[in-house]
Amino acid sequence: KDETVNPTGSLKDRSTSVNVSVARELGVGTVAIISTGNAAASLAAYASRAGLKAVVMVPETTPDAKIAQALAHGALVLKIRARSMAEFFELYEEACSKFGWMNSVGGVNPYRNEGKKTYAYELSEAFEWDPPDWFIMPMAGGNALIAAWKGFKELLSLGLISRTPKLVGVQPKECAATVKAFREGKEVASPISPGKTIVTSLLVSNPGPKSALVLKAIRESNGTCDDPSDDEVIEAMKLLAKEGVFSEPGGAISLAAAKRLLSQGIIDPSDRVVCLVTGSGFKDMKSVENILTKPILTEPNLESIEKAIRGHVCP
Repeated sequence: KDETVNPTGSLKDRSTSVNVSVARELGVGTVAIISTGNAAASLAAYASRAGLKAVVMVPETTPDAKIAQALAHGALVLKIRARSMAEFFELYEEACSKFGWMNSVGGVNPYRNEGKKTYAYELSEAFEWDPPDWFIMPMAGGNALIAAWKGFKELLSLGLISRTPKLVGVQPKECAATVKAFREGKEVASPISPGKTIVTSLLVSNPGPKSALVLKAIRESNGTCDDPSDDEVIEAMKLLAKEGVFSEPGGAISLAAAKRLLSQGIIDPSDRVVCLVTGSGFKDMKSVENILTKPILTEPNLESIEKAIRGHVCP
């Protein structure tokens, strides 16, 4: 499921489009969000198209490159010199309340989940109302997985499908709080200390109470969790690139998980599997450098070119 072709290059368009549409319908003039990446860019783009204002709040240390797309779409970006993340979040919520901004954070705004549940609609229709056996989803906090499960259950209750796919929640090995909770049989994930990983878009070390809904959805679907390593993610990025899909690490991790689950015998070779690729490689060029080869400098003559291409495009 290739979300890299969405208008701003990520899965966030699926939810912010609904968010902004409702804001406009309700007469809200400004939408706001805490984000340093895909969600900020998406909200800014849709707000601009709808004639609304967008406010993005980020920690003071956020690199400008991370918020460039939001700035390009005209968002007001506020860097906050907060003493802690708790203070940062509290200030954001107070600002939304005081200034009448629509809080567009995924775990708070219900309209965003209504947008994300369309995964279930699209996949079911694409498979002629016989859903795939597995739906493998990259997971930070897990909002998209919760929403997708809601969508599949709605279709089941309406009689449009007779079964649901097994859901797989995937997090990077160095930051897999929800995966750890699933394997330990816990109902809620506990905070962890994250390690270093190239999968920066999925770095949520403390999923909080919401993880209970994620774990419940995975278990209800008879699904599972997985936590590929960075090396496995890099190999998945290379494989996707050969298929013409340029993915950020956080998108390719679903394919890495599929390969692991297949090798472990959890997924059968005859199963129909959908991997969610959440965002374009252009979103995280620093991490994408891991799969790039270096250009070859040649002299301005055919002999030099022939030497350079040997083993690449000719025998």
